[in-house]
Amino acid sequence: ARAWIEYIAKPSPQSWYRAHNTSIVAGYLSRLSDALGEHRPEQVFMNVVLYRVLYAQGLVEGIEMGKLGRILADPDLPSVDVLVHLPDFYPRHYPLSAEDVRDVMHKAHTLEELAVILLDDVFIIPHLTPLYKHAAEWSGRPELLTYLVRGEPVYPTRDPRPWHQLLLRRVIVFFLILWQKLARK
Repeated sequence: ARAWIEYIAKPSPQSWYRAHNTSIVAGYLSRLSDALGEHRPEQVFMNVVLYRVLYAQGLVEGIEMGKLGRILADPDLPSVDVLVHLPDFYPRHYPLSAEDVRDVMHKAHTLEELAVILLDDVFIIPHLTPLYKHAAEWSGRPELLTYLVRGEPVYPTRDPRPWHQLLLRRVIVFFLILWQKLARK
């Protein structure tokens, strides 16, 4: 509630993300047992949502991409609304449909999926450790750091296994799809 009171007292993109993401992090950390009962694609998707909102906050706070990042992630501007309404970025069903699972697990092999891979693998995932450290500090929730193993998002268990595929595999898939699209022309 403190973060929301701070936002109400002094509204800004940064205070909005801190309030929003403090709520998200608290809910995320308090529902671990429920998350572990979900199917693997739902667990993957919840990790994706978490790191994307933390990254958006990092953009607004200037941790990533400077002024351009602040503009792109400003919740008052249309770019955030457009992004969250793209089905390949954020599925509309729960539980996830078979098509949603293909999207979340990066097995759809579409041009839209390439945009998702670019955002996640190139811009966000290489910066997860500093993003999670920063979020653990401002949220006062150091246990958030247990949700990363070797820089990969996971749910902490006795046997944590990162779900994320290797960047090299994604790059190969990207070029194969691009080659396929160009070969058709």
